[in-house]
Amino acid sequence: MTALLSVKNLQRHFSVEGNKEWLSGKKILRAVDGVTLSVQRGQTLGIVGESGCGKSTMAKLVLGLIPATAGTVEFDGKPVTAQRNHAWRAARRHMQMVYQDPLSALDRRLTALEQVTEPLQIHDKHGEIQPAIAAQSMMRAVGLTDNLFQRYPHELSGGQRQRVVLARALVLKPSLLVCDEPISALDVSVQAQVINLLTDLRQQLSLTMLFISHDLRVVRHICDEVAVMYLGRIIEQGSAKNVLSHPAHPYTRALISAVSTPGAKHSTANSARIILKGEPPNPVDVPTGCSFHPRCALATAQCKTNTPVTTRIGEAHTVSCHLHTMIHHGSGSKT
Repeated sequence: MTALLSVKNLQRHFSVEGNKEWLSGKKILRAVDGVTLSVQRGQTLGIVGESGCGKSTMAKLVLGLIPATAGTVEFDGKPVTAQRNHAWRAARRHMQMVYQDPLSALDRRLTALEQVTEPLQIHDKHGEIQPAIAAQSMMRAVGLTDNLFQRYPHELSGGQRQRVVLARALVLKPSLLVCDEPISALDVSVQAQVINLLTDLRQQLSLTMLFISHDLRVVRHICDEVAVMYLGRIIEQGSAKNVLSHPAHPYTRALISAVSTPGAKHSTANSARIILKGEPPNPVDVPTGCSFHPRCALATAQCKTNTPVTTRIGEAHTVSCHLHTMIHHGSGSKT
């Protein structure tokens, strides 16, 4: 199995102007700070973490919507950059995105059918495809009935809008679908419908997906692999089964402990809820050493001064934590 998407040491830093009250001079906000990962063809990689950890910024970097400060992104063996040239447009046909807020993602002046037809009109320069017919076929495939085709976004429900967004992204038959919190703006009942739809479409269309979410229950259901992100860095990564069943990083354990289990009010999982101390640090003033140490109950003196290396703790399971670095020291398991 080959990697369709490959990201190496990806970084995106922003220069932030300070003010007299809390920040003086220019500071650097490290939104994405050295991310390396790959997504195998036909697989789904979930990116999880708290708001502000850099998940959405990374999605934009992967699609070439914003330039990287450093590092590389390769799609199907070819580099992806933010230069809006012919190569970028050709790659974008095969890389599509599903946004968090479907109403904001749609043009309120266009009908649902016009929204889904538009990508075909933009990319099919030679008229090889009949846009309206292809658009209608895809809209039906995502569960939209014909009576909705001529409606405007404000005339559709949240779930219907997200189906329009999905149809618009899939009508070009992309190889990679990047989903940035695709269900967070929807009602719980609609969320399940959209997730089941994505699961079915992935199998039918052989999609490769980068799935960004803070909902671990959804990630467990839809993803093959999981990468946990904290302050711009990947701190744990592996198969969804390994990471979610046997979390190695204290931060990952805290995230999983917060997931409620219906009908298990007094279960061991709920009684072992881990409450993190304080809020995530300011991303323009990242702590030295392990960036998680101010909130970690297991932090040692080493955690405050030294940045942990990425350590392999099992087959296709890595973690950046001094606790595991010490355990595996000298075993040849560092990566």
